[in-house]
Amino acid sequence: MTTQVHKLLTEKFHASQECWTSNLRTREGLPAFIGVESEYADFTVDDPAVCRRITEWLTGIGTAGTERWVGCHVAYHFEVKATANRCAEAFSMSNAQMALVSTSAVRTECAVAGI
Repeated sequence: MTTQVHKLLTEKFHASQECWTSNLRTREGLPAFIGVESEYADFTVDDPAVCRRITEWLTGIGTAGTERWVGCHVAYHFEVKATANRCAEAFSMSNAQMALVSTSAVRTECAVAGI
């Protein structure tokens, strides 16, 4: 699953390999991630140009609330989870992942005038 997310981020949004902030990246022949993995989501996208493309795409497909991010510097943190069954199936997260999600929550502030 992480391979598919990496492919989407690099091919559709032109993200660099550095956005894959997980040790699983070595399975695809990429260099090992040198950060503390528990401090990052599986993918961390903070390049302004890439984030702008993701925001424009999300806004373009009608994702609610994303229009307020246009013109803002937004960072995206993707935690990849899979289930054995349907999408509504429960999945597990570690305490570290829950803490990361809590500290990376969407904030509505934006330094751009009028937003």
